[in-house]
Amino acid sequence: MALGYLYERFQDVYAGTTGDDELMIEVLGTDRPFITDIDVARYCERHGYASTKDPETGRGLLQEAARNHRRQVKFRLRELLGDGRLFTSLVVAGWPEPEPEYDEDGNEIETPPPGDSLAEDVFDRHIADVTSDLSGAEAYEWLCGRS
Repeated sequence: MALGYLYERFQDVYAGTTGDDELMIEVLGTDRPFITDIDVARYCERHGYASTKDPETGRGLLQEAARNHRRQVKFRLRELLGDGRLFTSLVVAGWPEPEPEYDEDGNEIETPPPGDSLAEDVFDRHIADVTSDLSGAEAYEWLCGRS
């Protein structure tokens, strides 16, 4: 959840929108019936999270927990990947998938991914393009800052 929240916020900043720092990922409710308000409250109490805006709601506590974990995840990923790699991976993850190519019979041409798609350096071929684009400077500053 924290990684998804980090990605949401990064994409907001990268797109130049202000965003409201609200968690848009829906975790509570009928889609995920195994997580309840009580579960969230117990988790937050155990970890010392409290919401000043919505102290009595699972949504408010969940927002606070996600915000704290987002920061932890961001700093840990920066530590593991480095700023350039993390920035590049978040930018590239937001790119739409390329349109499929078709042969003359109308059959989709399957192109294997270059190398192992789970390789550590999978985003490295994009680093120069992404980091040289100055339009992402604000998002890079946000990523490397304390937010």
